[in-house]
Amino acid sequence: MARKVGSRIKQWIIYGFISLEGLKLLDKIAQSHSIPLVAFAMGNLTALCANNYDMPLFGVDEWLWQRKRSIHKLGALVDRTTFDEYLQEFIPGSDQPGDWSARQTRLFTGTGYESGSIRGHLENSIRLINSLLEIGNFSDWQKRLATNELKLLNEALEKSENRI
Repeated sequence: MARKVGSRIKQWIIYGFISLEGLKLLDKIAQSHSIPLVAFAMGNLTALCANNYDMPLFGVDEWLWQRKRSIHKLGALVDRTTFDEYLQEFIPGSDQPGDWSARQTRLFTGTGYESGSIRGHLENSIRLINSLLEIGNFSDWQKRLATNELKLLNEALEKSENRI
């Protein structure tokens, strides 16, 4: 596309939630075009669920569980210190970006603007955590994290309903 408009890409710089699989693919493409690639992963090189969308730090692939009742455990590449910090709040199997675009009230799409759905995000998060709890492989402290998060999400959903 760059060549079509008379431009040249000198370097790719990527920042954000990056999966190891995605980084490998982008590196392959960059190398095939002799483009240097620099990546700054936010927190970790994420695991990637079977839907090629959800990016947990670690835990069960909930998407695969819902479709095949198959437990597949995932794990990201992460520094030990960073991992220790995540453990205090991360619900195993949850998506780190968490429908980022849905949480925005107004989102630039590249060609225009669209509204997000904060309510939809809250409902999806509640559904996901309930599903992860149903799988039943959480330790007691992970169940407490999930239960506390559900309480906060339900309170936020209630507040959003009262504003309508």
